[in-house]
Amino acid sequence: MIRIMKADLFQRIRIPSFFVTVAMLLFLSVISTPRAKGVIQVLSIDPSVYRQADNPSWLPSSAALILGLILPIIGFLFIRNSLSLDRETGVADLFMTTRFHRFRYVFGKFTANCLLLVSLWLTVVIGTFFMSILRFPGQWLSMYQFLSPFLVLLPGILLLSALALLADTLPFLRGTFGTIAMIFFILILYVLEAMRNKQEGLNLFNLSGTNYILDAIKQAGIVAGKPINGL
Repeated sequence: MIRIMKADLFQRIRIPSFFVTVAMLLFLSVISTPRAKGVIQVLSIDPSVYRQADNPSWLPSSAALILGLILPIIGFLFIRNSLSLDRETGVADLFMTTRFHRFRYVFGKFTANCLLLVSLWLTVVIGTFFMSILRFPGQWLSMYQFLSPFLVLLPGILLLSALALLADTLPFLRGTFGTIAMIFFILILYVLEAMRNKQEGLNLFNLSGTNYILDAIKQAGIVAGKPINGL
């Protein structure tokens, strides 16, 4: 299983699209930096009440919000062909016709998907850290304060890895049609997240993790005695 995971992981991090994706996410770390004034307002919280982007805590929250919306789509497109590549090279048929346990094969692929998505997640975390140093020199957040907005995205990575593997396993979800169908499904999950306040049971569909971040921001406003009305 470990060999399958390592082989799949190393195969896909060597392709040009991986480096292009990493570069895009590093650029995301830059443009998602909140600014008090500017053409692009990534995160605006009650401007009439709160001073905007005046401390480093804005950076991880803003970057995690944007990453939570973008990573499910970009990540799915990047990891969705894990089994298809093995079918093209004949590796999948070899594993399915030998005594090698199918569960170990599939779980190795799932683990590789998770690690690939975590590497993309880590790219934004590192990029945001350096942006916080450049933007707010000498002002430091604790490790928990900095990482907590990003950590809520990790459960969605597990779900996304499973969805990509499922789409590559079912015959009718392979190819271009399957890609479009799964992207549409992810967009539906976004809608279900937005409806969560009306139906709490929809928490299960919090793929992007953004609801947890928004709730934390609103709770911080309540604790500060200034409830947030506009976000």
